[in-house]
Amino acid sequence: MSGPRVSACFWDYDRTRALLDGRVRIQGVEPSFTVLNPVETFARASAEAEFDVTELSLSHHITAVAAGNSAYTGIPVFLSRTFRHSILFVRSDKGIDSPSDLKGKVIGLPDYKMTAAVVVRGLLREEYGVAPNEISWRVGPLGERDGTNASVPTVPGVDIKPLADRTLDSALAQGILDGLISVHEPPCLREGHPHIRRLFSDWRRVEQEYAASTGIFPIMHLVGIRKDILRSNSWLARAIYEAFDKAKQIAVDELSITQAPKITLPWVSAELQATKSVLGEDFWPYGIRKNRKALDAMLRYSADEGLSSRHVAVEELFAEETHDL
Repeated sequence: MSGPRVSACFWDYDRTRALLDGRVRIQGVEPSFTVLNPVETFARASAEAEFDVTELSLSHHITAVAAGNSAYTGIPVFLSRTFRHSILFVRSDKGIDSPSDLKGKVIGLPDYKMTAAVVVRGLLREEYGVAPNEISWRVGPLGERDGTNASVPTVPGVDIKPLADRTLDSALAQGILDGLISVHEPPCLREGHPHIRRLFSDWRRVEQEYAASTGIFPIMHLVGIRKDILRSNSWLARAIYEAFDKAKQIAVDELSITQAPKITLPWVSAELQATKSVLGEDFWPYGIRKNRKALDAMLRYSADEGLSSRHVAVEELFAEETHDL
């Protein structure tokens, strides 16, 4: 007898490819997969809970759980995770040589509540003593082709306003902004603007030192299952977790292939060893137990900033069937 039909949407990561090509199957499920950029996936999940299983922004999931209006229950599968020191761009002519110099400055970003920005502000506050209310924030699109539907939240004591009549890139290039948080390099940097640089020039070293000292590998995205589906099929949480975990392990194993490397990088073997030397053998773990520090940090950042309406416990983010993972 066939299992339930389940629609699933996520990006085409190496760690999901074995699901998409059928090498890994979700036990007891007839899946249909949709591959979308995370930005579109998040919008469709938020607007209509369109998919039974979907990639979710961790920051937005936390605020939805805190407010009690999330259509999804998470499972501890973390499809995207990235250190974010590298996404802080500044003007070199504004006296910004270290994170503490950001105090009193005007920083732009495309979405105040996006996970990457929450992580950066958490780093600034906890590692460098720079609080959100010591910076003025301006929200807008990065470039002319980048629309933004991001809301401008009201956070008591924090100056957050929309950036009117211009893009973040042009405002940075013109010196209207002192800096920028962006997951994409601003065009003015790529075009060789003489006064635009990363705040952390040796960002790889800084990120590795942060990982070694804190034990945190920041989480950006997780997987969610629609609550109405899960209520009548509670076993799905575990079945979906196990399938994603197997697919991820296949991707990790393929990094070690040296006869004919599958990855389009000349020194992928050296990079793999360097990563393991910092993060350990299981450098991209799923499950709650191995990720509690990273999850606790995000929950703390969200509550301390007033983005979530209350402090949320780690277990509240995830299906009960996965709490022992």
